[in-house]
Amino acid sequence: MNCFGVTGVESWDLELQIDKLGGGSVTIPGYCYDAGDTQIFAADEAPLGVGTYTITITEIKDGNGCEASAESLKDYWVKLIIHPEPSMDFQIDGESILGETLEFCSSEDIEINYFGVTGVERWDFNLQIDKVGGGAGYPFTIPGWCYD
Repeated sequence: MNCFGVTGVESWDLELQIDKLGGGSVTIPGYCYDAGDTQIFAADEAPLGVGTYTITITEIKDGNGCEASAESLKDYWVKLIIHPEPSMDFQIDGESILGETLEFCSSEDIEINYFGVTGVERWDFNLQIDKVGGGAGYPFTIPGWCYD
């Protein structure tokens, strides 16, 4: 969180309320010693997982002890959406290949299918091809993408 546009006497104390859509709330203290300060909140202070949150500043108090009114704080909020990490399963010729060793003849065509994709489409990914023992041109990367 960055403290810009603050007024009053330096050394501001803040209170942030984090509400998760569907239930759950946490209140954490914040501070700004000087205008332009940055405060980083550790994951254990406000453990936010996948979901939609509203973060509201519910209190601002300056170095004199003067507090912002509830009316002036009504627009001090932001909606935060944390998306899940995307994932997918790969199959070659109908067999799941995650963590597997497969053998093919050099003359065979191999069809790669993507299943169990999570996240929001379009998915971009890179396939890295390594040759055991290395060799000229290895590893190389093939960019790919898919839609649902």
